[in-house]
Amino acid sequence: VPAGVTDYRLAFVTDDTLPGEIAGTSSVIGTYNQFAATQAALNTNLPTTTWKAIVSTSTMSAFNNISCGATCNANVPIFLIGGTEVAKSTLNLFSGSAGILNVIDEDENALSVTGAYVWTGSNSDGTAAPGNQLGTSDPMTGWNNDPGTMLSFSPLFDTDTLPIYAISGELSAIPEPTSLSLLAFGGIAMGLVRKLRRRRRSA
Repeated sequence: VPAGVTDYRLAFVTDDTLPGEIAGTSSVIGTYNQFAATQAALNTNLPTTTWKAIVSTSTMSAFNNISCGATCNANVPIFLIGGTEVAKSTLNLFSGSAGILNVIDEDENALSVTGAYVWTGSNSDGTAAPGNQLGTSDPMTGWNNDPGTMLSFSPLFDTDTLPIYAISGELSAIPEPTSLSLLAFGGIAMGLVRKLRRRRRSA
């Protein structure tokens, strides 16, 4: 995580080959959230968190599905697994090319996945695409080569198997172990100095 960032989210696109693809036939949002979590679990180095799919069904929009609360939505940046910043916030993620800094083009292992159709069922603003949500006969896809079309590009047949975008819950950065050790050592050293000063004064 870049210096100065204390809270953040991670995002990736599932692999564009099986088993990183899923059909768009289900209208149940849990189907896609579970798929996102399963793909994230393939990288055991990722932090433990709740993973969600950036998709819309007839009963759940992508925005509401991945919302992390008003403060988080407005202030917490999103990064790829490899560290590239995708957007300054969840709100920016759903602002099209004006808010997306870099497309989501890395999988859960930070390997490149470019030029892929990705199931979203959504408009660029994170709302469900009317008549083209996941679970309909021709759900909306995104195209992960361009910020303007990353979330909304073209409908495809629901039986096609495609990747999805996955995003983590809100995460908090913690100091590196070395930094923690230095802080602890510094605290001990300060304590010893104070004790020595007290003894000198007593003497």
